[in-house]
Amino acid sequence: MTRCRKIAGVGAAALLLGGGLLYGAWKADRAEASRPRRPSAIPVEVARVTLGPLANRVSAVGTVEARRDVVVSAEAAGRVVRVCAEVGDRVAQGAVLAEVDAEFRRLAVEQAEAQLALAGANARKTAKDMGRNRALFERGDVSDAEMEGIRLAAQNAESGLRSAEVALRVAQRQLADAQVRSPIAGAVARRFVEVGETVGPGTPVANVVDLDVVKVKFTVPEQEIGLVAVGQTARVTIDPYPGVTFEGKVVHIGSKAEGNSHRYPVEVEVANREERPLKAGMFARTEVLTSAHERVPLIPAAALIEGAAQPSVYVVREGRALLRPVSLGGRQGDAAGVVEGLQEGDMVVTMGQQTLRDGAAVEVR
Repeated sequence: MTRCRKIAGVGAAALLLGGGLLYGAWKADRAEASRPRRPSAIPVEVARVTLGPLANRVSAVGTVEARRDVVVSAEAAGRVVRVCAEVGDRVAQGAVLAEVDAEFRRLAVEQAEAQLALAGANARKTAKDMGRNRALFERGDVSDAEMEGIRLAAQNAESGLRSAEVALRVAQRQLADAQVRSPIAGAVARRFVEVGETVGPGTPVANVVDLDVVKVKFTVPEQEIGLVAVGQTARVTIDPYPGVTFEGKVVHIGSKAEGNSHRYPVEVEVANREERPLKAGMFARTEVLTSAHERVPLIPAAALIEGAAQPSVYVVREGRALLRPVSLGGRQGDAAGVVEGLQEGDMVVTMGQQTLRDGAAVEVR
């Protein structure tokens, strides 16, 4: 009996002890559950803001054209007797490209010269008569009517002389027109006539292009045309010369968009090179330098959060991501320049910002 009581006492003590332990554990779990949980940090990657140069450019693809492109036409009618320039030849301003038969024009010049000589002799004779008879007229030896006739003859002779001079200039001009001359210095791009063909005034004879300085023509969308100005530096590259850059200047900006494209024409002039000549019709990639900064805060473009009225970035400070609006100064490759909102040394989030909120706890990886 006594043994049974001892066993019962030990069991009761064990139950009390186990119950106490369970109650203590339950109470601890309840206290832990009621305690506010600290949010877990969001893993992110960051980059440090650095200072560096930034050049803003407007890029476009255009076409190389000659600075001056002239179709030279005949001034006189006749048969072509000589062609003086072939395709590819370089010609000076005023060089003869072709000649039209000028035999009758030379005869006309000779005739006009003879007429001028005759008119000059007559003018000199009447002028001498005028001088001699004026003295006689003053002494009364020549009547008024005679003096008036002498004066009229002198005036007619002077008019005849001027008319002969004009006739000679006309004949000389017609003779000169038999030679088709280039109005510009350049290269012969095309020739349209052969010896023996008959041409008339306005018949195309040759196409001369000035390629010492070429134009690169392209268009710029209205969103960027306000950045482009006459005098800005441009860099031009073309596929036939890989790795070679041609320097140029913006010389013209159109004031009207082309059709309904909302794109405006721009022209850049580039000095040509003999060893690597730019030829009319080539495609050209052009970059116009619109602005440049020597030292500006630079960040990876991946750090930018765009889509709102103003772009922004997350800056990491003391383990938290702070949303910071920024003003951009342009982009260069994978980098973006920030003119306001950041300073050198700031750490910006470059990966993981899609899940962040302003003030969120972060863990930098």
